[in-house]
Amino acid sequence: ERTGAEPDPGLVPLTPLQLVYLTRHLLDPTDLTSHCLLTWVVAGDLDQAALATAVGAVHARHEALRAAYLADPRPVAQVVDLAPPPVEALPAQPSVAAAVGALRTLFGTELLIGEADVWRVAVVPAGPVTVLGVVVHHIAFDGWSEAVLARDLAAAYNAARRGTAAPDTPAPPSLARTHRDHLARLADSGLDTHRERRRAELAGVPAIRWPGYPGPADGGEPGLIEVPLSPAVVAGVDAQARAAGVSRFVVLLRHHGAALAEVTGERDLAVGVPVAQRHGAGSELAVGCHLTMLCVRLRGAALDDGPAATRAVGEAFGAAFAAQDVPLQDLLRMADLPGGHRPPLFQTLFALQDNAPPTLALDGAEATFVRQPYLDLPLELHTELWPEADGGLRLTVWYRRDAVAGSCARELAKRFEERLHTGSPGGFR
Repeated sequence: ERTGAEPDPGLVPLTPLQLVYLTRHLLDPTDLTSHCLLTWVVAGDLDQAALATAVGAVHARHEALRAAYLADPRPVAQVVDLAPPPVEALPAQPSVAAAVGALRTLFGTELLIGEADVWRVAVVPAGPVTVLGVVVHHIAFDGWSEAVLARDLAAAYNAARRGTAAPDTPAPPSLARTHRDHLARLADSGLDTHRERRRAELAGVPAIRWPGYPGPADGGEPGLIEVPLSPAVVAGVDAQARAAGVSRFVVLLRHHGAALAEVTGERDLAVGVPVAQRHGAGSELAVGCHLTMLCVRLRGAALDDGPAATRAVGEAFGAAFAAQDVPLQDLLRMADLPGGHRPPLFQTLFALQDNAPPTLALDGAEATFVRQPYLDLPLELHTELWPEADGGLRLTVWYRRDAVAGSCARELAKRFEERLHTGSPGGFR
């Protein structure tokens, strides 16, 4: 740090979740659980020179993409003046599927985040189209960032292609400014009170036991179950939420928890829930890791049926959400968990992914976003719901093959879907 009261603005302390990502990387540099993939199939002329210019503009605009993430002498992000990543041109492939496979192979290699190698860009010709891929390490990225990166990349690309100046848009806050905003928020968050409440709530939380475990020794890529949910089903969920005075998310979490209890036989479940933390002015404009992970404990009435269960889940989630500024590391210490190879505190994640879609509006070309399967999972099972254009949702259940049997994941998806279609007893009244 500098001598004086103000720290070096180029050395910014990491958030608790960034510290988790950094630790995981240091323990295993080949770990792929933090690689975030974006893929577009581009029909029409993709101007390679304009794309390279756009990548450079996005790199310069967002400090998170040109920072080195360091552990010593203390965990920080250090903004560096490093050249943007080149647009790598891979050999042509006979199909979109083959092109996507080539990108996944390229992006399945280590990102050197300690050297500011945080993101990469590549293109693959595939017949009449080009597949454009981006990988970003989670320490510098989150779900909200997808749309921000796509919007800024398209704006810079179109300006380069037209030979005009880039749009005059407000700059995102610096990493130092974001950190100062976070510190100001912590000063008014009642952190000590929330920490003690979390300590009491999470004491003795059990690890989940999956039926059919163990799986194969070599898990490979995660397994995936996908189920479309119609707009009518979503409307039923929203009706229940209105009747109970809670959000759509709470109703979905309630039914997911009940389905999880039915499949596993557990009556005490800890579920991880990611939430965005974009509280400072202009934070919605930034690419970066602006999120935290809550631990919601579902037990007792929360795993029953009827309105009482919805209220109990709402209270459990509300308490966890109110304590969102308690660092995840503190939660792990509070729970006094035994060591082992399994993820501590919670082994499953539940998320409603309601971020804006990453629309890449390019002049002279049409880009269609294609959501890619995860390269790996940090937890044993992820249940996520994604918005569809018609107002429905797409249910995805991801599972690590070395921890969760495929039959278990399929049964969870089936029971969750059935609950959303029909409502539990007393559910849709």
